Amino acid sequence: MSKAAVLITRPEAQNQGLLTLLAASGYQAIAIPALTIVGKRSPESIEPCLANWQHWDLLIFVSVNAVNFAWPLIGGKMTGASARPVAAIGAATAKALKAHGVAVRDVPATGFDSEALLAMPGLTELSGRNILLIRGEGGREHLAETLYARGAKVTYLEVYRRCCPVSCPEQALITLAQTPELLATLITSAQSLNCLETLLPAAAWCKVRASVLMVFSERIARLAKTRGFTRIRVTALPSDEAVLNLLQTLHER
Repeated sequence: MSKAAVLITRPEAQNQGLLTLLAASGYQAIAIPALTIVGKRSPESIEPCLANWQHWDLLIFVSVNAVNFAWPLIGGKMTGASARPVAAIGAATAKALKAHGVAVRDVPATGFDSEALLAMPGLTELSGRNILLIRGEGGREHLAETLYARGAKVTYLEVYRRCCPVSCPEQALITLAQTPELLATLITSAQSLNCLETLLPAAAWCKVRASVLMVFSERIARLAKTRGFTRIRVTALPSDEAVLNLLQTLHER
């Protein structure tokens, strides 16, 4: 029996653990990163946010990327921040912060998006609070807009940006073209979906749309439906293990 093929589109730096897990579990994993994540080119532009940590009543990190790209910029200036309350969107982001010795006050026990964080008791009454939102350029505005509506003053500290790659890995495209059928495709953001459609040749895009699309949220699922996807499944969690569990469920059918 041939291996079931799975297309993985996460940025290259975030792919290796999942690719290794899938290969060990007997899947043919095809890696075509649909996004490139790069740090801000002008760290000096964020210095006003770092000058006085006591100004901030709450620091919110929106993703693991926010932690990883922020740390080279703020790691040496965290002494004052260590006494500031810190919030994280999702357990993976909280884990990344804890690896740097940062205690996380607010992290949803379940859920891994802005809505889950906003439901926490510590973020309901924010009148007059100064919040530093650490994220990438062009992220969702829902979190900041809701914090504003609850009375907070929100400042962005944007430490990375997402770019569409200029091309696909040639060998991965060849492998995809030679694969009779894809079992599933993993898309982890709306921007990834947009970039993938631009990157792939028409025949490859048709093959992707015929596969089961695995996504991390209902929001991405709704967008995918507008792009012609009809077989969409939302993973239980945004983790490598949850992706594997969903694949195994699909493969057993």
